[in-house]
Amino acid sequence: KEAVELKMNNRAGTSLSPDFKRFPNVEVLWVNNNRLQSFTHLDTNFRIQHVYVQDNCLVSLTGLHALKFLRTLLAAGNQLRNLQKQIDVLCKFAFLTKLDLSGNPCSEEPDYRLRVLY
Repeated sequence: KEAVELKMNNRAGTSLSPDFKRFPNVEVLWVNNNRLQSFTHLDTNFRIQHVYVQDNCLVSLTGLHALKFLRTLLAAGNQLRNLQKQIDVLCKFAFLTKLDLSGNPCSEEPDYRLRVLY
């Protein structure tokens, strides 16, 4: 329960366990190089500020809605499509200062950088 940083990378995981709520103090989450398709079971983990989720199979960022203090989201190399849908999720993160969506289909859309910045 006291853990503030969890490293669960390179585990071939496809989803976060419902038991993840047992770690309410987590601020840094490393889940890169897995097979995650979506974010689930993060409703009680609002303290998370940094998420490293590169090289998974994510198709949406919608499961991050509870992370009100999110500062870093590195989500390169996933399957995120529909840039506007992802921007609709991202615009709710007032503290977000570091974002990487490269290597996703949405990063190939016209005016990607301009649309993400504004």
